[in-house]
Amino acid sequence: MVFIPWRMSYHRGMTSESIILIGVEVGLLKGLESMKWAIESLQRFVEISAVSTVVQCRAFNDKTCLRAVIKATTPQTAEQVIQELISIEYEYDEKLRVIESLRCFLLTYEQQVNLSPGMILPHPQMLDHTSWLYCAWEIFRNYRHPVLEQTLDKLIAKTNMADIIFFGQGKSIISKPSAS
Repeated sequence: MVFIPWRMSYHRGMTSESIILIGVEVGLLKGLESMKWAIESLQRFVEISAVSTVVQCRAFNDKTCLRAVIKATTPQTAEQVIQELISIEYEYDEKLRVIESLRCFLLTYEQQVNLSPGMILPHPQMLDHTSWLYCAWEIFRNYRHPVLEQTLDKLIAKTNMADIIFFGQGKSIISKPSAS
């Protein structure tokens, strides 16, 4: 009997997959190293199709941070994805004992709109911060915001991009999972 990992099953049409955008924010201290760790951790439950440019910006606590957006597919529900993101943040904080934080946001889940506590979709961070909008636009220009009914292409055209600071290419920090 041959074992087929769950990841392979959805490629064969056994389950549907949803297109999602995940925002990743890390501190500058470990910078790209932390971003790379986060993206490798995400590959446990999503299939990454694109990583945006890594940009430098101000975080919610007014500290300088790095941000990138990942476009991926997953057979999991939005609730399951959020639980996975929480576990990645926890693992980063507890097991790696790093003095800076890692924050992950489920920015979009297909065209789903949800306003329940703990899960707002599309996530307001995507429009509230130019850096998130820019990174999302870069890898998914034709995504149509289900509430505003506009593509990211149209939304970014209305935005002042003066505070976007290029830090690095996203594709340089992605590594393909090893075939096991």
